[in-house]
Amino acid sequence: MSELSNFIGEEINKKEKSKNLLLIEQLILNNPELEKLENMLSQFNTFETLDIVNTEIRHSNVLAWLFNPNANHSLREYFLKQFLKHFISINKDYITANITVFDFEIFNYTNIEMRREWNNIDLLLIIRDEIKNVVVVIENKLKTAEHDEQLRRYREIVVILPHSLVQF
Repeated sequence: MSELSNFIGEEINKKEKSKNLLLIEQLILNNPELEKLENMLSQFNTFETLDIVNTEIRHSNVLAWLFNPNANHSLREYFLKQFLKHFISINKDYITANITVFDFEIFNYTNIEMRREWNNIDLLLIIRDEIKNVVVVIENKLKTAEHDEQLRRYREIVVILPHSLVQF
């Protein structure tokens, strides 16, 4: 009897495997969403085309452009707001300033100043709002790490700014 049970079990397993393979095959062959994803992953990369994949200053220029709510990308403050909210959310255990995700949601982004390569800081964002002023320092790194106590030096520079009521 156990030989028969084993045989039946093996046959059922073969049928289940065959059925599962058929379902996977159908998923691969008849899935427009999977095709969209594949196309997205193999899309054109501007940085590769311009041969600037490893050029830090160009990446910082693109970030400055995306963070600028008045730039010609039509995103207004969306990219900057999403970036800052995400940054605050994942770093809340390390940020000592009294600032929350909610603050970045309600800030008025019309009075923002961006500085590139100012005092060796890759990107400095100064957001002036009626409620709070926020200074954000971005040190962009490609294939390297912080050196020469950059972040400590940048903090010392930013703290003396007259409008830097909040730093992180």
